[in-house]
Amino acid sequence: MAFALLISQNLPHAAEAADDFIARREKILQESSKQPTARVAAFLEVLSRRNADEGRDPYLIDDDLNSPYIIDLLGLSRQQLTDSLHELEERKLLRITPDGNLRLAPDLFPKSRER
Repeated sequence: MAFALLISQNLPHAAEAADDFIARREKILQESSKQPTARVAAFLEVLSRRNADEGRDPYLIDDDLNSPYIIDLLGLSRQQLTDSLHELEERKLLRITPDGNLRLAPDLFPKSRER
């Protein structure tokens, strides 16, 4: 609820943004019962959609995924996160750029791109 209040004070279309955030958070929570790689993929989808909503490249993730907050949010160890990212890379669903960012493949989450 604090997030919704913060958004309502700072962004137009606040209710829509808050609802979208809540829906995305629920998706991550649903994915949390699955394998770590599925959790990471769901989280990357959330970041990708946020980027798109903010007018940025939805396939470039420049957030620091190794932060303790993100690791805790995903309920993973640092090693599980690293292993999951490498698994997604091996499956050609993302690549790690020379500057350490992630470049997502468009087919990482094709069905959810439809709005």
